[in-house]
Amino acid sequence: MGDLCCPTCGEPWDAYHLRFDAVWETDLSEHAKKIYSDGGCKPFTKEIRSALERDGWSFPEGATSVMSFIRCPSCPEDAKTDKDKAELRSVLTEVLGDDEDAIQCELEDLENL
Repeated sequence: MGDLCCPTCGEPWDAYHLRFDAVWETDLSEHAKKIYSDGGCKPFTKEIRSALERDGWSFPEGATSVMSFIRCPSCPEDAKTDKDKAELRSVLTEVLGDDEDAIQCELEDLENL
């Protein structure tokens, strides 16, 4: 798996880490983390989203995947999000739905253009 770059600061994030490990770094209960992991990283619930946001991640409204992040914990407070990249990320995650492998591949391809 490769890296997905933050559309705000450009920081590369390992896709595997985002999909499988980031939730374990949050303040969620062990039970909630296990449910998330056992469900194949689904569903991306409000509880999961809120926990990740407390750790510095930001997602567009209606986000269905952790890979749809638009800000990461590395973003400076005054950094401006690249709206085109964020919108494209949002559309890809909406169109590809639960297929996080496809989302990852498409986002990686876009980073290499």
